[in-house]
Order: sequence, then structure tokens, then C-alpha cells
Amino acid sequence: MRAVAIILGAMLLLLLFPYSAYAHTYHSITCDGNMDDWSEDESMGTVNSATFYITFDFYNIYFGFHRGSTDNDMFIALDVKEGGANKSLNWYGQHELPFDADYYIAIENESYAYLLKYSNNNWTEYRSLKSLGGYIKDWNVNIELKIPLNLIGYPKKVNVIAYGQWENAVNVWSVWPTTNPMGKGEQNFSNYISLPIKAGIHPSDYKYGVKFAKPKFNIDGYLTDWSGDSNLTKIEDSSEDSAGDLENVVENEVYELYVTWDDNYLYVGYEYRTGVWGDSKYDNGTMVFIDSDSPWNDGTTSLDHMNVWPRKIDFGNFRCEFFYGKWDEQKGNFYHVLSENFSQDISYDFIVATTGGNGVRGDVEMAIPWYVLYGKNYKSAMYNTTGVKISLAVVGHDNETALDTIPDVGDVTKNTNCSDEVTIDYFYNTGKIFSPEPLKIENLTYNFNGEGVNISWETNRDANTTLTFESNGAYKNYSFEANRTFIVEIMGVTNDTPFNITVKAEDIYGNIATEVLEHKVNEKNEGNETKESGGKIDLIYVSILVAGGIIIVGEVLIYRRRKR
Repeated sequence: MRAVAIILGAMLLLLLFPYSAYAHTYHSITCDGNMDDWSEDESMGTVNSATFYITFDFYNIYFGFHRGSTDNDMFIALDVKEGGANKSLNWYGQHELPFDADYYIAIENESYAYLLKYSNNNWTEYRSLKSLGGYIKDWNVNIELKIPLNLIGYPKKVNVIAYGQWENAVNVWSVWPTTNPMGKGEQNFSNYISLPIKAGIHPSDYKYGVKFAKPKFNIDGYLTDWSGDSNLTKIEDSSEDSAGDLENVVENEVYELYVTWDDNYLYVGYEYRTGVWGDSKYDNGTMVFIDSDSPWNDGTTSLDHMNVWPRKIDFGNFRCEFFYGKWDEQKGNFYHVLSENFSQDISYDFIVATTGGNGVRGDVEMAIPWYVLYGKNYKSAMYNTTGVKISLAVVGHDNETALDTIPDVGDVTKNTNCSDEVTIDYFYNTGKIFSPEPLKIENLTYNFNGEGVNISWETNRDANTTLTFESNGAYKNYSFEANRTFIVEIMGVTNDTPFNITVKAEDIYGNIATEVLEHKVNEKNEGNETKESGGKIDLIYVSILVAGGIIIVGEVLIYRRRKR
């Protein structure tokens, strides 16, 4: 009876959690144009209604496209060994690749679908994809392919870039990893998926490419998995306070702002809905403004004269150093504000996914690497910051204003006119995110070498250090520039010399650490009682070796015992 119950329970779990919801390798796919056997764990993301899938079993590597439209050409570049081509297949133009490709998959239509091989500095047709068991139909938006692993040399890993391109022009309309650039003209692809061919992996763990650490959330345009995060702040807003909701149908609204972080990323998400406010479908957008309080000489206090996304928006107590902007259901772009009138598109340096848009409520979620905001040594840079300030807005088209904001600001109300100049002077502040661990002086020791005493110590990060050597009430101080390891040799000091050592360290953040070490001298008198000896102080020279090869010579106090 118990066995029956276990079996029924297992069947219930299968019904509640179908296999296609999750999977790990090895996993075989039936190439029949039906995408039901692909799992979410094999999706590399969705761009412009197109989704790309990868998985493999012991014999084949499988690729799947849900194209969104049958009028697009699809390509996959594969790097499986040394050598190859660092430019794409020439298809009305060539793109730069971040690796040397050995094989290329090119699908124009049902009649032309090939695996190509690079040899003798040229791409040649190697195998028909249909002959390898692939499914390609002109009338079906779904494509499923399988490539025998023995055909490409049984690689231990496969590096992959996939993209969709217009049929008769160099216009990349979708790309994976999704952090690569796309649009009109030849592209410089800078990121790629590197998939190890081994059992037990989830392919989607690699979808962000080699350029990015795996975020703690699945960046897919749905904020449901953010709930419960320990650092999460959510700010709600009224759904009826937008100046752009002219017909009171709950359009052009931002509903909720999400902010959190981990060691690698600042995460920003929001719920929104845009709509028509004028003659064009794309009259309205959403923008996120970021003041990182960085040490860089960048940012602006007004968007009036910006080269991209110019808006009648000023900032109070806020220097906009970065911003994100998107129109309706489009993916959007991320910019670094370099001056009062120029922002550089750095969309290749962050991760974003969106849902919803024009007339449809949806989510935006993005992961912004800390190094983008603060540079390579971002934690050290952030020790001196007060936090990250963030504001969110629905905006009209160029040279118009903000229609709704989170947090709310006094200048943006239900009665705001599109031509009004507004000031965003209220924002969310994360507060200090990273603080340095306590400064420590470690391994403070001394030993006698026959000619004097060696004193050594370390600090857990670079710190300016002062050594105070005291003997019989007399003091002498020595200062050393920032370092981590210190060795001091004081000549003429013996085991019979009583002294105190005090080391004080201070780092660039103002943190202070102090350590004291004492050397006592004891001797026995005729009655076998212990007496501490006295003495006097002389000056001699000390050689000090600081890590990095710096030798300092200076005066030091030496204790001489009195004869008894």
C-alpha cells in the first residue's frame, strides 16, 4: 500500500512539474518542429519574440529556434578547436566574432540550410542540415537541428553565437547571448556562450555568456523570482497618477520599482505599462536614472541638451551618471553620461530582459555589473560612497517631460503638461552597500639575530604604518608609506634589552588598527628573587626593510644594561 502511495505521489509531481519545465544534460530532442520537448533550462533567452535553445546528449548537440517570423535568416557560429575565422559568414556583410569559428550554420529557407566548415581561409558547405536530421520548413517559425558530435570532433566544450538577420540586408534583429549588439550594419559581437559538453549541467546557466557572472535571478523579463531577496526594496506607486493617462485607462504608468544587489550586480526592476500619447505608437518610453556617487568626473544635472533621450528633466541633489531608456516593448539601451550633452551607449555591458509594453502591463529587469558603475576595483571605490541613488520615470518623446515617477516628485502630477520642465529631486538611495572589513595588524613578532632584533608585521590591506619603539621611558617614532608587509631590523638590541613595540596602521578609508608587543627582561638575584634590570638609552642606527625593496635608515633607541 505504501509503495502504491509513493508511485501515486511521484505521478502527481510529474503532473504538477512537467519535464519540460526543467532538464539537465544529457537530454535528447526530437526534431519535428514541435518545441514541447525543450525545457526552460535550455533556453538562451528571448529577443524580439525569438527564442534560441541549446542542449545535447551523448551523440548530438541540438539547437532550436522559435523565430517569431518565417521571413528571417538564422545563423549559428561554432568554435570547437584551435584556429578558424574571426569574422562571420559573409551575408550582405560580415560581423566581428569574439572567437575563431570552425563551423557555421546558415539557414535561409527550407532549400538552403547548411552546416559550413572553415578550411583554407574559406567557408564551404559541409553537410545539409536536413540530411543530419534537422527540421526546417518555410511555413513553420520553429527550427530544430541536431549536429553529431563526432562530426565536429567530439569537443569538450562548444563556443556559440547565434543571431537572426534580415533576409536581404545586414540588419541583426536578434542575437544570443542577448548582451551582444544588434541593429543595422555590421556588428562587433563581444560575448559568447561557452558550453561544456558533460553530463548534469543546465545549459541556461551559461546563457549570459563568458563576459558575465551568473546573476542570482533569471533575467527573463519576469520579476516573480525577486520576492524574498534579503536586500530587496520595493516602492509602489499609484496606478492613477500619470499625466500621460489622458483617457483614464491606466496607461503610461509605472507601478512598482525593485532594487537589490549582490557582490557582482546592482539589480533594478520595475512594473510598467505605456500607451499612445500623441500620433505615434512609440511616443512614450520609460527611463531609469542612476547617480552612483562615483569618483569619476561625469554625469549631468539636466537632460535638456543630451545627444540621446533629450528630455525636459532636471535633477536636484542628484547627478545622473547613467540611465536606461526603452520604448514600449523594445529591449532598451543603457548609457554612461560623460558630460552635460553626451552619453555613450554601453548596452553591451549589462543584462536586461523585458515584457509588456504598449497597452500591455509588463516587467523590466536588469543586472548592472558593479565594475560598469565603479571600475575594476569597484568594492574599494564604493567604500567611500554614500550609496546608489535611483529614480524611475515614464517619459514622452524627445524634448518632452516626465509623466509619472517612482518615487513621486512634486513637479510631476496628473496635470503636468508635456512641455513642462520638471525637476526630479526625490529618489531611492540604497545606502552604503560595501564596507571594508576591519583593518588588522597581523603577525606582529620579533626575534633576536645576534646583532640586533628583527621586528615584522603585516596588514590585511595597504595601510600607512607608524612604529613606536620605547625603552626605559624614551620613545622614537618611524613612519612607513602604504604597504602590507614590513620587516624592521634594529641593530644592537639584545635579549637583555627591555622594550615595547607599538604599531599603528591607518588605511585610505580612515580605519585605524593598533597592536602592542612588550619584551620584558628578568634576572635572578642572590636570593633567587626576580628583579627587573635598569639601564640607559643610547642612539644608534636601524635598517628597515619594507616589502617592495625600500630600505630606510634612521635613528633608534637602544637600551644598555647597567652593571650591578
